[in-house]
Amino acid sequence: MRDTYEFDRAIGAARDARDHAVTVVEPGVFRFSPGKAAYYASEAYCAIGRRDDLRMAKEQAQEAIQLLTSDYESQGAELLAAARIDLAAAHLAAGEVDGFADRLVPVLDIAPEHRTVPVVQRVQRIGGDLSALALGPTVAELRERIEMFALHHAVPPGLPAASE
Repeated sequence: MRDTYEFDRAIGAARDARDHAVTVVEPGVFRFSPGKAAYYASEAYCAIGRRDDLRMAKEQAQEAIQLLTSDYESQGAELLAAARIDLAAAHLAAGEVDGFADRLVPVLDIAPEHRTVPVVQRVQRIGGDLSALALGPTVAELRERIEMFALHHAVPPGLPAASE
């Protein structure tokens, strides 16, 4: 709810818990990988949006990307794309259009079969934030690429035919 005092307390507690976590073999709803934890931290820092928080959002997103890339098989393309979108969002929130573009392009290059509904929605949402920027060649190209990205998304497997 944008309560920066409570945010600072909560993110500090989460960081302490992550730093002192005991390795657990079984994942569960209250335990997830360090890459996913860094991704969630990045998203939270970006949502608060103070200058130092945007710097931390970038750092956490970069850590998430590194960790998720090294454990890609078990983490999957969607989570890695989300971390990259968060990194792009932090650059955009800081007014860094070139940094935004550089970070979003790898997401826009994802094969259509990995463009899940949440990934497409997040890309469209961040693309909407471009409307606040002055139109230039970089912004215009990104808008066009975002439109194409959304048109060519993953197709869910068909439902089995009902037996008669």
